[in-house]
Amino acid sequence: MSALWEGHESRVLVAAHRGERFTAPENTMSAFRRAIAEGVDMIETDVRMTADGELVLMHDADVARTTDRTGPVREMSLMQFRALNAAADYEDFAPEAPPTLEEFLKLCAETDGMLIDLELKEYPTTGNEDFAYDCCDRTIAMLEDYGFGERCVLNSFSGRLLEYIDEKYGHRYRLHGYYPYCMLKGARRDPREYLWCLCVISAKQQSDGSMKHFNFNVPPKSYFDAVRADGIEPWVCAGIYSREEIGRSAQLGASLITTDYPARTLEVLRELGYHC
Repeated sequence: MSALWEGHESRVLVAAHRGERFTAPENTMSAFRRAIAEGVDMIETDVRMTADGELVLMHDADVARTTDRTGPVREMSLMQFRALNAAADYEDFAPEAPPTLEEFLKLCAETDGMLIDLELKEYPTTGNEDFAYDCCDRTIAMLEDYGFGERCVLNSFSGRLLEYIDEKYGHRYRLHGYYPYCMLKGARRDPREYLWCLCVISAKQQSDGSMKHFNFNVPPKSYFDAVRADGIEPWVCAGIYSREEIGRSAQLGASLITTDYPARTLEVLRELGYHC
């Protein structure tokens, strides 16, 4: 295992996908607190940037799915973003603003050994390069301010963005990509040169360049073997639900499971002897 996990005795770690998102509003402080209380090793969340350069947590580009209003995050000021109610669809929750990255880091800093996985959602597509790189640089600066440089992985479906981080920061950060490698859009280098971990996904690239996604959640053994042969940690994405799927992922060599059901995943892994 890498130094990232020194001190952890568990063979398979558990990351809460957007917090405890099916019993609390996703990507909220309530969801993060619940996940921490359940004993997860890591929290995965999504970073975007507002029009006035503030770092906030929201999965979708538009706030419509998870709040009481509509509109792109990048066109809102921080004040407008904080006026949203991320708990509007939850009868048992008081109104709650979606959080800033800084709020999240302060919370995680209170828990010894808590790891974080930040998915950078601003991609350096044509015309968006400066905004994406600025969001990335501001995120990294804040991670360092809160002492999370050694306790995080930086995650993106943009191979170009991951290469930017690797080149600008001199291999300083652990980078999280996706397998098959063709999922990393805009990659110009061999991803094996800079990736530390990979979420393996049950998909295969077709001759026309499109991706065929299989009708099963646990990827085949060959995927795990290929990733480990490349010297990269194999992880499993959210989508693993049943006891059989959780156990099979662990058996095939997943070193971490990202899950929408952290309590259930922890319970099963502990019963099977994969988590302390």
